[in-house]
Amino acid sequence: MTRMQLRSPTPVARLGAAAAAAALVAAVLDAPAGSRAEDDLIVGRVGRVEKDTIVVDRGKKQGVKARMVFDVYSPAKAIRLPLTDDDVLVPYGVVARAVVIDVEANSCRARLVDDTRITGNKPRRVAGSDERGVKDGDLAYVNVLAKAKNIPPFVREISSSAKWAWWGQKVRLRVRYTNEPDDHIAFFWTAQAGKLDLARTAEPENVWYPPAEPGEHLITVRVLDSAGNETESRIKIESKGFRNDQDPLARKTFRFFRTLGDFKASVSGPSDVAFDAQNGMHVLDPAESRVVAMGPDSAGRTIAEYPGSFVRILVRDGFYYAIDGSERLIKKFRIQGSRSLSQPAAKVFGGHGEVNGKFEEPIDLAIDAEGDLYVLDRARACVQVFDANGRFLYSFGGPGKTSGFLADPVAIDVAPGPIVYVLDRGRQKVLVYEVPRFSREFDVGATTEDFRDLKRDPVSGHLFILEGTTASVRRFDPETGRMRTAFGARGEGVANFRDPKRLRVGKTQEVTIVDEGSLLRWDVAGATEQFVGRWGGYDLADDYRIAAGPTGEVASLNTSTGVVTRLDRFGWITGRFGGGDRVDRALDLCVDDANAVYVLDAGKGSVLRWDARGTFRGSFGKEGSGRTDFDEPKDIACFGGEVDRVAILQDRDTYNIGAWEFDGIHRQSFPVRGGIEDPLQLAVGRTGAYYVADEEGQIKVFHAFSGQLQRTFPMKLEEVSDMAASNTGHLFVCDYDDETVHIYEDQNLRVQAKLKGTELSQPYDLAVDDYGGLLIYDYGRERIVRFEAVE
Repeated sequence: MTRMQLRSPTPVARLGAAAAAAALVAAVLDAPAGSRAEDDLIVGRVGRVEKDTIVVDRGKKQGVKARMVFDVYSPAKAIRLPLTDDDVLVPYGVVARAVVIDVEANSCRARLVDDTRITGNKPRRVAGSDERGVKDGDLAYVNVLAKAKNIPPFVREISSSAKWAWWGQKVRLRVRYTNEPDDHIAFFWTAQAGKLDLARTAEPENVWYPPAEPGEHLITVRVLDSAGNETESRIKIESKGFRNDQDPLARKTFRFFRTLGDFKASVSGPSDVAFDAQNGMHVLDPAESRVVAMGPDSAGRTIAEYPGSFVRILVRDGFYYAIDGSERLIKKFRIQGSRSLSQPAAKVFGGHGEVNGKFEEPIDLAIDAEGDLYVLDRARACVQVFDANGRFLYSFGGPGKTSGFLADPVAIDVAPGPIVYVLDRGRQKVLVYEVPRFSREFDVGATTEDFRDLKRDPVSGHLFILEGTTASVRRFDPETGRMRTAFGARGEGVANFRDPKRLRVGKTQEVTIVDEGSLLRWDVAGATEQFVGRWGGYDLADDYRIAAGPTGEVASLNTSTGVVTRLDRFGWITGRFGGGDRVDRALDLCVDDANAVYVLDAGKGSVLRWDARGTFRGSFGKEGSGRTDFDEPKDIACFGGEVDRVAILQDRDTYNIGAWEFDGIHRQSFPVRGGIEDPLQLAVGRTGAYYVADEEGQIKVFHAFSGQLQRTFPMKLEEVSDMAASNTGHLFVCDYDDETVHIYEDQNLRVQAKLKGTELSQPYDLAVDDYGGLLIYDYGRERIVRFEAVE
């Protein structure tokens, strides 16, 4: 039955009206797909209505595709024509319009939309979203003249594994949403309080850890698609705080979790980066002939060795696709955890030659949504296309210096369509091919510039181009060819490039640049780009002190230079500051709940303060013998929780502990008494206690406000090099000579656990975050390691 036949009255056998209607609709719905012409109508019934979506009993086998538009009619009725006495089937009228978002073999799901989302052949009536009269059994037919725009994603709900939780528990979050199946989606998460595993994800899942403070806390997820459409949803989850009847760390042990600031241990010299469907990062390390694979949180490394000389890699559907530069081959390997990528590979094709399917200098590759592989041959100045099995399909491009031809192509990427973008360093242009035909081209810079790489943001569709002369990244609008923004510069700073080689854009709008011996990452989700962090490029090869931020960040102080290096909890270096004339003789540092850093400078007799962004915010204190002056300061610690103060241990005739508010106002001082000899280390507990350790290895506890001695730890330690108190009432003590970290339960003064073994060589300094994460600076191996409490 064609579209014209349905729109015109169609005779049926002289049956009763209801029977005639039923017979004709059944005939249409039961018609085999192969019996219709190309433009025949696809018609079905609404089988189920679910809020904003409907399920129609037509699918792939009947020709339904994503983004087709269904016009939904109320049940048709049969009427008798007065002049011819014939029965015809007449729909009651369009009650809604829906866009197909998911297609199965014999059914599809379609989103109900307002007519403003559709162009062409508007229906006579489309009810508002709250007035749609769509019911089970309604007639739905594909309107071939209507075209759906990219509709925003719709969040059906955020589900959580618990409505409330104690501190230390995990709450798993999952977003149920609907969207077009071929549309890229990114999820951006924020929490009013507590800690999220990831700030942005490529999958609709995350984990939230409740804060120590009880109360309801709002978690928000922003869902963004490739057309720039976004939607937002929220969920409230209650934190119960600490359990009164159970020690949060009881019956738990600390397990080695990861190494921070030790880039060389995993990657010697990165040359390329690829991202998988979960936004996990895979780093090509040709110096060691291996691929280093990490999860979205830069953890869980697995190392796979490979044969050959790889110059580029891609990850798709559980496979590595690699260019072997020496053999001019494309190799496809199944990803199998930490196992080697050894011959025979799943697929090998190409080889050296000048015929179709052979290469002179394969330099880059890309994969489209259908799995076809595009290989850029720099020497032959063309792109060759292969199917998923390595069979040559066709090629396009070709050498030349005029429009549509390639002089010195260096990079390629592909967009849905497929549309292929080729960066031509020889002509300083990006060429756009609506495969396989050349479409257009646009300029990207001057003839003296060194263009090295091009990649497309799967969310915004913008093109990012790496230029080597200025060591910068430029963002282009592919439709207009205009440069929108640029970022990066050559230099020695954390956010500067040394010699950038490659770039990739992850699935959550972060650009990763392969630099000389390190990786840099930039957030490109906004109108302006923001530096995220550097992985590698700096060694921890000196005398360091560390402090933990509230959610696992680390601030490390080089006591020789006074430079502070800040790392996020995944190990990316986010900033460096201090040093120079600003710092004279740095002793130690602490971090408050707002992630501000305080450095104790014994040379200047003051405390220096930097905010969470690394901006210097001034200092307080001065050398002297007055009540509020610093006299040979020894150590510094920050109060946590609701008390916003910094405590200083200093060397007076009787030794002294003083407390200052963060703005430098002096609040308290009292002498250290109780037979303690030459105190060197200070820790502050959230339960209202000062812990002081001396050269003899004994530790005494003083009340934080009265200064009264409360208790003494009974055992002697070899050499206490640092201490830290957690918000659970536990004290962590680093014994440098004994190469052990002791964990004490505060109330009963008993040893709960010891950390000693292959993970630690010479533990020298430590810190504890608000969620029980233990960070240790291992002097022997020049690295920061993280331990976490586990059952």
